[in-house]
Amino acid sequence: MSDKFDEAVSELVAGVEAHGSKEYKVASQHFKKAAELFKQLREEEIDEQLQTTSAGNFYQARANYHQSIADHLNFKMQDYESAANSYNNAVADKKIAIKIVKDLLKEGWIKDQKLPLELEAELHGLEAARFECLAQTAIKNKNLEKAADHFQEACEAFKNKEKIEEALKNPYEEKLARADKTKCEGLYYECLGIYYLEKGKKKQAKELLIKAKERYEEAVNLNPEFQVLSRALERVNHILLKL
Repeated sequence: MSDKFDEAVSELVAGVEAHGSKEYKVASQHFKKAAELFKQLREEEIDEQLQTTSAGNFYQARANYHQSIADHLNFKMQDYESAANSYNNAVADKKIAIKIVKDLLKEGWIKDQKLPLELEAELHGLEAARFECLAQTAIKNKNLEKAADHFQEACEAFKNKEKIEEALKNPYEEKLARADKTKCEGLYYECLGIYYLEKGKKKQAKELLIKAKERYEEAVNLNPEFQVLSRALERVNHILLKL
């Protein structure tokens, strides 16, 4: 393998490490560099197998770049609308990477049968993050019904991720996906509950808000790191006390 390939892999690894430390902007720069190098390798290679491999690596690195930008906008800036667009770009690149990996497997050029499933689990996570950002944008625009719809879509994406993690026998990741799905169910019920409350339908609102409270408590049990849900629980309890 060439020095350029080694450099590209090093940039990918550095990107993953920075992203894991929540240094999203730093991660995005590493992934951007890796994508540039894999793109050059794809253009320079004569061998079809190496060309295709470099193409797959390019789309994977670029998907990671878009995800890092999205995570920065989402978690650091609370710019949900821009984050949703960046997650959308990441989803598009991840889909291409999955197709290329399946082609590589079909040709017998790679042997890792789990890789497409692992990438599909990542894809569902990106789709869920996009729907959550769309929901937050709808909340900002005071459209709770639309927000509830997007949280429901996020639930479905996390449910798909949970199933894949179960198939891959990744119990920890499966549990995290279930926690995320449960959290989104809580947000779905809360949005609808407040929507009904605003319409003067107190009975339906109370039933939905009780379900939201139960989902939030369940999500925190599955993932104690969901500190943000303690605020959501306080919010729901405060409303329930008035009903």
